[in-house]
Amino acid sequence: MRDSSLANEFHAGYRPGVIAEIVQLHMDYYGPVWGFGIPFETGLATGLGAFLAGYNDELDLLQCARDKTGALLGAIAVSGRDRFPDTARIRWFIVADRAQGSGLGAGLFQTALSFCRDADFQSAWLTTFEGLEAARALYLKAGFRLTGEADEDEWSGGVREQHYELRFY
Repeated sequence: MRDSSLANEFHAGYRPGVIAEIVQLHMDYYGPVWGFGIPFETGLATGLGAFLAGYNDELDLLQCARDKTGALLGAIAVSGRDRFPDTARIRWFIVADRAQGSGLGAGLFQTALSFCRDADFQSAWLTTFEGLEAARALYLKAGFRLTGEADEDEWSGGVREQHYELRFY
C-alpha cells in the first residue's frame, strides 16, 4: 500500500514550469506504457499552454499536488470555456506513479467536481480511452456515464477514445 500522505501542498493556477511538469508526468506514464510519442506530447503541451494563456479563475481550474520537496505528484484541470457556457471539460488528469493507489487521484478528481458544482456548471465531460481501468472506476463512481466511443484517436496512440458525461442538475 502506498502512503496517502505523500502530498503536502496543493495549489491552483499557473506557476512557472508547471506546463513542463504536467507534460513530463504524462510522458512518464503514457510514453512507456502506451507508446505515445511526439504527436501526444506536442498536443498536450500546446493545449495546456493555450488553456493557461486564457485562464479565467471563474471558469477554469488547474489543481496541482506536490510532495514536501516540491515535486509534482498530480494535476487535473477544468475548462469551462471549451464547449458550452453551462458545461465544463475535465482535462489533463494525471498522478505520478509513486502516488498511484494513495487516494491522491480521487482527491484531485473530487476537487475538480466540486469546482464544477460551485461554478454552477450543469454538466461536465471528459475524454479518455479504453484500458485505463482505475480512472474509469473513478468516473463511474462519481456518476459519469459513457456516452460514446470512437476509433478516432486524439492522442495518436492507437487507442479507442471514450467520452463520459455527468449531469449535476
